[in-house]
Formats: sequence, C-alpha cells, structure tokens
Amino acid sequence: MQTVFTPGYNLLNQRSLSVPVWLKFSGVCLLGVYFLFLVYITGFLYQQQLPAFITITTENVTLAFGMMWLFFIVAAASFYGLITGRYRGLIACLILAYLGLADACFSLVYQGKIDLGLLLFPLFIYQLYKIKAKWARA
Repeated sequence: MQTVFTPGYNLLNQRSLSVPVWLKFSGVCLLGVYFLFLVYITGFLYQQQLPAFITITTENVTLAFGMMWLFFIVAAASFYGLITGRYRGLIACLILAYLGLADACFSLVYQGKIDLGLLLFPLFIYQLYKIKAKWARA
C-alpha cells in the first residue's frame, strides 16, 4: 500500500517540523495553565464574591470574563496554526507577541512594574522571525 501526499501536505509538514520543540512545549504549557486558570475563576462568575487573589475592577464582570476567554481562543487558534505550519498562524503569533511586549513596556513605563514579558517576548519574537525565514526558503 502506497500513500500519495499532495505538495501542500508536504509543505505544511516541513513547516511544522521547523518549529522548535521548546517553543511547542512552552506554548502548550502556557495555554494549558491559562485554560485551567480560566476554568477555575469562571466557576466563581455567578457567586457573590471572587477569591481574594482575583481583583477585577469593572462593573460588568461578565464582559471581563468574556474578553479573557476570547483572548484564550485567539491565542490557542494562532498557536495551533503555527504548529500545523499555517502562515497565518505565524503572523497571528507575531502580532500577539508584539502586543504582549507592548503591554510589558506599558507596565514598565506607566506603572513601574518590571515584567517577565520584557525578557520572554523578545526571545519569542526572535524565534518567530527565524521560523518565518525558514518558511520563506521552503
């Protein structure tokens, strides 16, 4: 039995293999922890009081939770696109990385908080540009 692969499949498979394992592992771990945290705090949505470590200062708590879930869905979809070799997934991951870096810079400038994102996001952006260069050659 012989399997025939289309040229598109071979390209996507080659792109998928060019994404480093550490990036796949860290992405899955971060999305998993974010998902578990969202499930945990969403359980408190309809209760009168949130846990002490969660402070949401908004009148519409449902909207805040909806935005957090929407961000999770967008991040998961873009990461899935990256690891499956889709070019739009790479671009979406670049956009999200730049937004995260901008948020970390904003926290540094206006709130005086030094965030771990200032160290991690440039590393991720550099790696994503290396992947983009590999995909352009393929």
